[in-house]
Amino acid sequence: MMSQNDMPPAEGAAPLSVVVFGGTSAIAQAILRAAGRDLPLRVLLLGRNAQRLQSVRDDLLARGIAADFRCADPSDLTSDWEGLIGTAMPGKIGVFLVAHGELPDQEAVLNDPARLARTLQVNFVSAAVIVAACAR
Repeated sequence: MMSQNDMPPAEGAAPLSVVVFGGTSAIAQAILRAAGRDLPLRVLLLGRNAQRLQSVRDDLLARGIAADFRCADPSDLTSDWEGLIGTAMPGKIGVFLVAHGELPDQEAVLNDPARLARTLQVNFVSAAVIVAACAR
């Protein structure tokens, strides 16, 4: 028996707006592909590499998922996320997906305080700044 959560979206349902920080992440791509099979989506990909973002966008478009991208560094603590998102994707955002980060060599990070600080900024502090901006 199907529950209400198992029901397919109503024909012509408004797409779920999704903003992805780290739009070239393999995890983010897998999540978007899976969600796009069940829901109409409107996706904004954010990341540093325009060529890779365009490739992900093209893949999503080929799968019937409305997508666009903007170049921005998710680890930049001074970014105006509210302004960028409001301009690129006006309206209510249903999901913010933070999928950026670094996977450095653990031994090297543990032995280099500067690298440790950089890794913490990218993987934790920037994510907190993004989440705070999205909550406003």
